[in-house]
Amino acid sequence: MKKRTPARERDVEKHAGSREEEFREYEDRDSEIDYDLEMNYTSGTYIDPKKIPAGMRYTWLRHSICGEPDDANLAAFRRRGWTPVPASRHPEKKAIDTFGRLSHMQDYLHDGSVMCFERSIRECEREEEYFRRKNEAILGGISQMLTLNTPSSIPSRSISETSRDHGKDLGGYKTF
Repeated sequence: MKKRTPARERDVEKHAGSREEEFREYEDRDSEIDYDLEMNYTSGTYIDPKKIPAGMRYTWLRHSICGEPDDANLAAFRRRGWTPVPASRHPEKKAIDTFGRLSHMQDYLHDGSVMCFERSIRECEREEEYFRRKNEAILGGISQMLTLNTPSSIPSRSISETSRDHGKDLGGYKTF
């Protein structure tokens, strides 16, 4: 058996201490995961409905994809009446720009690649009604089309007919 020198004993004690710290880190991480799993977690995009101005509706829209600006998406929503929510209205949600890359976004609420927009409830309801009627028209057309295409109205031939009448003209269909 090797005799331990004072330096060797210090290394063993140092290593044991780091193992204990590592174990504590794992325990802390486990408790964080447990906390999230218990659904006590609130998303960074959550805004208390009581803090949303009366008559307005909020939504989070994509402003970039993989760090590249998505101006077409923002322009499409701006045309539909959505406007960015000023960060001054919800200072508790204002993002911290650690690296100074998002200085152009500092006046607006944003979280990662999404940005908070608002629009009046009246406009939202009008748009929802428009799409509801449009979908009903599409689904109505599909159901009408399905009732027209009943099995009796679709010409078909069974395999036994074609094999039995091989090479004969069957009402415009020639079998070989």
